[in-house]
This record gives sequence, C-alpha cells and structure tokens, in this order.
Amino acid sequence: KGKGGSCRPKQPPTPDFMIKDGHCVMLSFTNGGVSKKHADNPPINDTTHPTSIHWIEAKMFYGANTIPAGTPNAVGCILPKMKEYVRLYGTGAIVFMY
Repeated sequence: KGKGGSCRPKQPPTPDFMIKDGHCVMLSFTNGGVSKKHADNPPINDTTHPTSIHWIEAKMFYGANTIPAGTPNAVGCILPKMKEYVRLYGTGAIVFMY
C-alpha cells in the first residue's frame, strides 16, 4: 500500500494540455522564433523548420530564463519536468505568459 493506504500505482506526470491522438499542432520556427506569416508582410530569406508537438505546458514565470536549472523552486524544476514529458509523450511546447 502507498501513502494513505491507497493501492493505486503512482500516475505519471502530465502536461497542462495533451494533443488528442490523430490530431496535430504544427509550429514553424525560424531563426527569430515562431514564424508569423502575414499576407502583407511575408518573411524574406527565412527558412522554416516545421515541428510537431504532442503536449503544451503553460507557465506564468517572469524571467524564467535567468534562473539556473536545479534551483530549489518552481522555476528551477522546469527543465527536469519537461525532460520527463519528452520521455513520456514526445516533443511539446512551453508557453510563457508575457
């Protein structure tokens, strides 16, 4: 028996959003980030690299890129958690609030 007398096995971690089987989200990345294609302002001399994602994690951390991985707080735990998601579910995306 686990904690609290439960016989259930521990469930794997899950991202905030899982893309339903048979469906696909495609993001096109360029050298400057996510491609923004507008009819009135098409990208010039830009190579896109389509990427499939299977999950999305939403975060509300400001300045997350300035805190080292492994730091004992929520921001420092992002990288290990995302590596586990990739291992379990494949490629995904993290969306940070601006």
